[in-house]
Amino acid sequence: MTHYEVLGVPEGASAEHIKDSYRLKMRQYHPDMFQGKPEWVALAEIEAKKINAAYEVLEDAGKRREYDFNWSMSASLRLLLHLRAPLLPLQQSRMLSTAGIMTARP
Repeated sequence: MTHYEVLGVPEGASAEHIKDSYRLKMRQYHPDMFQGKPEWVALAEIEAKKINAAYEVLEDAGKRREYDFNWSMSASLRLLLHLRAPLLPLQQSRMLSTAGIMTARP
């Protein structure tokens, strides 16, 4: 889940939109809202930490730019690995046999 999804804003959202969404989400998931329900308080604290982490990155223009770049690069890498995943076991067995290590085949 991206920081944008955590805050419920689109990727091109303005700083003001991000701030408004952050405040709304924090009000919604603030642990004090669930007093008397300990299991809900624990879940609310986890959500509040996620919301704070997302806002900490997206509120700062430099951190946001770096996050966007890293996220787009990791998405490309995940796609590449997904497309190549069926080939990896075969490639690994070829590398091991080339190195003189016999691999067990079912």
